[in-house]
Amino acid sequence: MVQCDVRLVFDRGFACPSIVKFLNRYGVKFIIRIKRTKHVLPPGSALTVAVHQLLRRSTRVSVYGCDLRIVRSTLTATQPEPWYLVTNDLTTPTDDIITSYYHRFEIEEWFKDVKRLAGLEYLHQVSDTTFTLVLWFMLLGVWVLWLTTVIRKAWQRSQTMIHRHHRLSFMKYWWEQMNYERNRIVYNVLNLQMG
Repeated sequence: MVQCDVRLVFDRGFACPSIVKFLNRYGVKFIIRIKRTKHVLPPGSALTVAVHQLLRRSTRVSVYGCDLRIVRSTLTATQPEPWYLVTNDLTTPTDDIITSYYHRFEIEEWFKDVKRLAGLEYLHQVSDTTFTLVLWFMLLGVWVLWLTTVIRKAWQRSQTMIHRHHRLSFMKYWWEQMNYERNRIVYNVLNLQMG
C-alpha cells in the first residue's frame, strides 16, 4: 500500500470540542479554521487569550481539552483578514499548514463546478444518501476518465513496441487494464480486512 500523510481540513462550522477530541484521540491529523475570538490557553499562562492576541504565527496552546497548535496566515492584498487555524499537526511548517487549508477552497470550487456541470445545482431537497450516491458516481466517472487517459498513453506506447499482428485494439487493452485495476483494488481491500 502507498503510505501517505492524510490531513482532514475543515471550515469554521466544524470547530467543536467533540470533533476535535475524537480526531485527536485517534491520531487523525486535522486543520480547522476557528474564529479570531476563540479563547485558548497559551503555555505557561493561567489566563486564556483570544487567538488574534497571540503574537507568533504558530503557537502551541491548550484548547478543547487538547494540546494543539494555532497557526495564523499572513495578510495579503487578496486576504485582508488572516485565517486562524487549529491543528494537532505540531511538526509541519506553518506555511505548509496554511497551504493545505488554502487547497480546501480549490476542492470546494471543484465540487461546485461538478454540481453545476452535472446539472445538479437545482437539487435542493435531496436526501443525504441520494447526494452521496450522486457524488460517488461523479467521482467514479472522473476516475474512469483519468484512468482512460493513462491507459490510452500506455496503449499508444505499446503499439510501437509490439508487432502489428500481436497488437490489441484499444477497447480490448482498456478492458483488460480496467479489470486489472478492479482486481487490484479488491485485493488491497481484502488484504486490509484480513490483515
